Amino acid sequence: MKPILCFDIEATGTDPATDRIVQLAIRGDGAVGTWLFNPGRPIPPGATEIHKITDAMVAECPKFDYHASDIHEIFKRYDLLGFNLSNFDVPILWEEFYRCGIEWDLSDTKIFDAGTLFKRREERTLAAAVQFYCGREHTDAHDAGSDVVATWDVWRAQLDKYGLAKADRDTLAKESAYDEVRVDLAGKIIVGKDGRPTYNIGKVKGTAVEDDRGFGYWMLDKDFSQNTKMHLIQILEPVCPPSPPSDSDEPF
Repeated sequence: MKPILCFDIEATGTDPATDRIVQLAIRGDGAVGTWLFNPGRPIPPGATEIHKITDAMVAECPKFDYHASDIHEIFKRYDLLGFNLSNFDVPILWEEFYRCGIEWDLSDTKIFDAGTLFKRREERTLAAAVQFYCGREHTDAHDAGSDVVATWDVWRAQLDKYGLAKADRDTLAKESAYDEVRVDLAGKIIVGKDGRPTYNIGKVKGTAVEDDRGFGYWMLDKDFSQNTKMHLIQILEPVCPPSPPSDSDEPF
């Protein structure tokens, strides 16, 4: 069983496909740290207003690729915990790794989302979760270091409150995940009721990908995440195994 790593990300915006990480904080068994990154582009004022990280603060910081390999080595040893990490933190980190030539394999990783579990039970924000579960104000919201400590504390309080402290990892992952089974990290494609990959966006929501291949090819030409595109290509253009030779293929 893997230990749990709690992490939080602040970025230039909220789109995993196009935005860049400016701060990453982790906390887990044997791993504690915070990184600031130069995103290689101006940080929009709206983003700075939320997380208080300015261009000047990261001007002399390394870009993500400088630490990508070391960070990947840490993350692959853990199951993951965060607040709303399924929708943002995991997808944007996957994209950053991919740009560095690292294809992050999550097939053996459990993802625990304290935000989703909270919404299932209480439907609030992280600040409200801290107040509800921990009985204190979360005064430093949107600082990754503060948020990761708050999420860790909320998670432990949730496990105690809902009698999940002794639950197995599969139960915890199911309790803190969305009902839909995602094909890609961003949830643009999910497993449909008939078991087929199905669009989860726009006018084709609920339509199997193979029933509207044109929309899939349109997505490949637009600004969707590389993870989404990778799965789309696998669905639209599957690699078929070679057929066994027939009698007519014999050389003699």
